Amino acid sequence: MQLSAEMRVLALFTLAGLVACGEPIATAPESESPAFAKGGGSTAPYPVLDLGGHPTLGGTQAVDVNSNGVIVGNAGLGSYVNEARAMRWTITASGSVTTEDIHPLLQPAFRTIAYEINDAGSIVGLRQSGPDAATARPFLLSANGVMTELHTRCGPTETTVQGHAYGISETGAIIGTEVNEGIHALYWAPGAICAEVLPSEGPGSDPQDISPDGLVVVGTSPVGGVPQPVRWSRGTDGSWSMTVLPKLSPSVTPSAIGSDGSIVGWEQRSTLVRKRGSSYYDFSQDAYHWPGGTDVRQLSTLGGDATWAMDIDGGRIVGSSNQGVDKASHAVVWQPDGTLLDLGTIVVGGHSFALAVSGKVVVGRADVDTPGRGIETHAVVWTLP
Repeated sequence: MQLSAEMRVLALFTLAGLVACGEPIATAPESESPAFAKGGGSTAPYPVLDLGGHPTLGGTQAVDVNSNGVIVGNAGLGSYVNEARAMRWTITASGSVTTEDIHPLLQPAFRTIAYEINDAGSIVGLRQSGPDAATARPFLLSANGVMTELHTRCGPTETTVQGHAYGISETGAIIGTEVNEGIHALYWAPGAICAEVLPSEGPGSDPQDISPDGLVVVGTSPVGGVPQPVRWSRGTDGSWSMTVLPKLSPSVTPSAIGSDGSIVGWEQRSTLVRKRGSSYYDFSQDAYHWPGGTDVRQLSTLGGDATWAMDIDGGRIVGSSNQGVDKASHAVVWQPDGTLLDLGTIVVGGHSFALAVSGKVVVGRADVDTPGRGIETHAVVWTLP
């Protein structure tokens, strides 16, 4: 599941004991320990596991989960000038949770962001050496804590330009971007250090996700000078081809691709509103589904004007939707039969967002009433029946 560096943080709605090499994993302190939140002020129809906030950075969010119950996300939400730390949570067979701040494993870095994890436990993301976004570099972290700094496209600038790693397949193939006279879509073959550039008509390509088999990438790329939703496919000879996906509206961004080739995505629209001599832009979002990667259809909503589809697994789609204009967003699940499930919120009137799914495990973020700190955004886990 994935969105471009800071766009990903914004589209994920603006987005703890420390672990270092050789040190034992520490669970979060009691005040931050995970807890089931149901009942009271909660509107959630299913138990929600609150993974807690960060002792110093506050808010957290979970952005991906693998089939083994290992979750990745971040602490410290906001723009590239703010400190952030990549996080990992593991749900054990007994139901307990270990919380790890993996920032120390990615040094030297001022800011680290985890974007995705595969079933082998490999994590990809970016590490930034300072508050300047140009210092961002892509990384790969193995399950046993070995960090590899990925290079951008092969050549004289492969270690010196801004880059990000956004997705990793079950085969170890990685996708991301390079910022070098524009944004370019990158692909790292399994085990490769430097990347190749995915085909495009020019700068501006932005890959969002890679299929589990590592052979298909979805995202956006300029076609005829206009950003379009596209699919890159890798042939048996290793070459890539790019095709434009069908769409129902002008500006659609694919966000994820499932094992069967089905794709989900979203569109943000802006409407100029003029009122009493002043003007402003009103924003709204719609969610879309390409079953099997072919014809596109708009997904149902909770009745509002902001609906996002962020991930898909086994025909189950997760995202968020609001119940009315200017109403709070709720995490939602579109079941394979088309049924829309409202996962509710932890705090009445608060927001919740589902960002990734693996089987019946859904992860994301939700507003939580934290003792001594008030309303704070925490990483959360829903388990579907």
